[in-house]
Amino acid sequence: MKQTIKSILIGLSAFAMLSTAPAINAYTINQPKVVVQSSKRDLHINFSKDGKKFAYTQLEDKGFANVTSQIILNENGIEKILTDGYGDIKPSFSPNGKKVAFFRGVVGGYGYLYTIGTDGKNLEEIIPTRITNSSWSPDGKEIAFTAEGVEEKPYILTEKDIKDLKEYYKTDNITYKVGDTIIIKEFYSAVAVVNLETKEHKFLTINNGNSESPEFTDNGKILYIYNKNKGTSNGKELWMMDRDGNNKKPLVTVENFSTKKINPDGSATYHLKTGEIDSVSADGNRIAYVLNTRERIVQYAPKKNNKLLYDTNEIKDEYKNGIYVMDLKTGTANLVIDEGNLWFPELKNNKVYFSRCDDERTEHDIYSVDLE
Repeated sequence: MKQTIKSILIGLSAFAMLSTAPAINAYTINQPKVVVQSSKRDLHINFSKDGKKFAYTQLEDKGFANVTSQIILNENGIEKILTDGYGDIKPSFSPNGKKVAFFRGVVGGYGYLYTIGTDGKNLEEIIPTRITNSSWSPDGKEIAFTAEGVEEKPYILTEKDIKDLKEYYKTDNITYKVGDTIIIKEFYSAVAVVNLETKEHKFLTINNGNSESPEFTDNGKILYIYNKNKGTSNGKELWMMDRDGNNKKPLVTVENFSTKKINPDGSATYHLKTGEIDSVSADGNRIAYVLNTRERIVQYAPKKNNKLLYDTNEIKDEYKNGIYVMDLKTGTANLVIDEGNLWFPELKNNKVYFSRCDDERTEHDIYSVDLE
């Protein structure tokens, strides 16, 4: 396998701000340092339990429908390509550091969860799944991942449904009639665990919203991102549950609302606020996560002599993207950095590692910030 050595590059400036979490203690934040820099997109960093090696995804976009990716293993500054060119992303180490789990894409966001030895041998297909991160249980017996579930719901056909079917198939010869009951399949994402010995899996969250991105804590709890609003990213919150799926509870909630106010002059003021948790990492009793929020206040006023057109006044449009660290024992959360586009935090060795870019279309490099 190809081997290279990468240097630790100079740090870039940044600043820290306090979060609006219930309890706040500010970190003393040093300048972010570049850990991995290349002409490609460097993403999804994950450390071994002992913190001596890490793996990450290196992705290159060569044009329409031509994206290649590799998983790179870094040990003591020496890098080697662990997997190459099959849409391989989101590596995670086994507890003993001897294996790496990763997602291998096939088409349309679907593929397989695999494991491979850190020596590049013993590639093993574990289970078919959608795009997912993965996380090993502390005992190494299971891997948590994002699965796709199917909920079957009865639906009674209306007169409009029959009309739509006739128009769609361009025929009046439809066997269904008004009042017939059909079964509709509704897909949703769920957190599941797969037994590495038997390859059997079980769902820990079922059809009560979308659940994804599970992450085991050191004591065997599972962090995950939950969204009751199916079909939209708005409303993604950070939740935690026991390893068996019991005792689900929110850790970080987000504000999502939309209001409309009619003003005396006939104009309307819309106030919208959305928030979502993007990704999470756990290390000991602390977790790191990305929180994205957007708040907009827009005023619409009818144009004179034309009720079909409006003058728009953008009063406020504020977007925030930040990485936070929370102490699970105290509930204290702190904003670590909110400069640039921030992705995929990894909490290790009293540092937060993350992917950052100035523009989503440009290269992503991996940085680190010392917490204290």
